[in-house]
Amino acid sequence: MKLTLRNIREDDKRMLFDWANDPETRRQSISTSPITWSTHEKWFADRLRSESSRTFVALDAHGHSVGQIRFEKRENFADIGMSIDIKYRGMGFGTAILEEGCKAIFEEWQDIAFVLGEVKRDNEPSRMACLRNGFTEQDSGGEYVVYKKSRY
Repeated sequence: MKLTLRNIREDDKRMLFDWANDPETRRQSISTSPITWSTHEKWFADRLRSESSRTFVALDAHGHSVGQIRFEKRENFADIGMSIDIKYRGMGFGTAILEEGCKAIFEEWQDIAFVLGEVKRDNEPSRMACLRNGFTEQDSGGEYVVYKKSRY
């Protein structure tokens, strides 16, 4: 599957807001409450200028935006957040976005040793995307499972 990533830009604000407030995205998120526009505007502005955050929009072979992946740097690792446009779910884009996103962030941030994704236990598509990309499961026994991918 051909997929390219690009950094977010100002004209992505509404699209990312809509993706973030999709009911299934909210259900699978750590915080399930809807996001207000004013909260999103502040978050988005912070992401655009942050040196410790990268958000990429994934484009399919035709240039259509299919999803996003975000990395938040923490000391020697980065947390991952990801969502897929409802029109493109179930097509394997999650696995591809995760693969390309990890390649990009390991290349850009040479000082991180690993990435972590926290996934709700019942979110089978995201759990499978992690496993297909060589993440190891760090099962906490709780509502979430942590997935870890080392640089090497």
